[in-house]
Amino acid sequence: MNIIRFPKNKDVFLQKATQSFEEANMTEAILYMEKAIQETKDTSLYTIYIATLLESHELDKALAFFKTYLPNIQQETQDIEWDSLYIRLLLELWDLETASSTLEKKTAYYEQYGLSTYQLEVLSQRLNQQHIALKNEEEEMQQQLMIQLEKVEALSFLEQRSLLPMLNILSVDAYIEQAMYLLCTEQFHPLLKSYLLEMLCERQYTQDIDMVWFGEKQSVSLTQLVPVLEHPIYQRMDKYVDNMAIDEQNKQVLQQNILLYVSMLYPFIERVIDDEVAFVHALQEKHVAEKQHVWIDRLEKEIQKMTM
Repeated sequence: MNIIRFPKNKDVFLQKATQSFEEANMTEAILYMEKAIQETKDTSLYTIYIATLLESHELDKALAFFKTYLPNIQQETQDIEWDSLYIRLLLELWDLETASSTLEKKTAYYEQYGLSTYQLEVLSQRLNQQHIALKNEEEEMQQQLMIQLEKVEALSFLEQRSLLPMLNILSVDAYIEQAMYLLCTEQFHPLLKSYLLEMLCERQYTQDIDMVWFGEKQSVSLTQLVPVLEHPIYQRMDKYVDNMAIDEQNKQVLQQNILLYVSMLYPFIERVIDDEVAFVHALQEKHVAEKQHVWIDRLEKEIQKMTM
């Protein structure tokens, strides 16, 4: 492994940084520039350093630099070079919304004083290209999503789960429409249905909805739902296990199983678990009453699907 031995003055650091840059060794170039910056407070080095970071796609370092040295650059105009570098960073990060608003603000400022906005115009063209690329990508993803949704009943648990984050690319109305479809699809996994219900609540959707819950058609009032972790039945069982005289490892496993089973039964947990203590011991000991035995068998079959 090559060991870089740093000289002790700014000019030598800069010379080595330039040499590394010409040799396309961007990692060394950045290291030497950072050493040069440490040696002096010469702000003229900063723009070169940021440009080098952007060329090397060291975006985290560039963003950290702006947050440290120019935290208000989005609101306060610096100069065309700094503003251009910042907007370029936003484009590299694909933060198109912030880039668009910043470009609009900075362009208006420079035009007000009759200053050249050529650099910003170039960045504006790039922003438009990225918007088009993003739109095309989203349209393609939506097409793929709809194909997958059409055959959701035949998908494995992992394949079904992979659809959930893809729903976020849809409009609000389309998201709700597809969520309703999945909730009414019998073969869509109950654990994923619980997730969808909570997501609808987070999106503040308040209308009553229909769903298929273990083969039964049910109506759900979203305004009456509480998240699984806040459900009183779950909280009481979790607390009961927390006070049980068993070793910590078994206690954690039991609590995880309770959360998993309760999540799959959501939102009609109370229809199955009418004796919370008995249900806890049913999971712990597998010595269960008939009703609990039937449901635990059903839930364990759903758990097996999660590994297929």
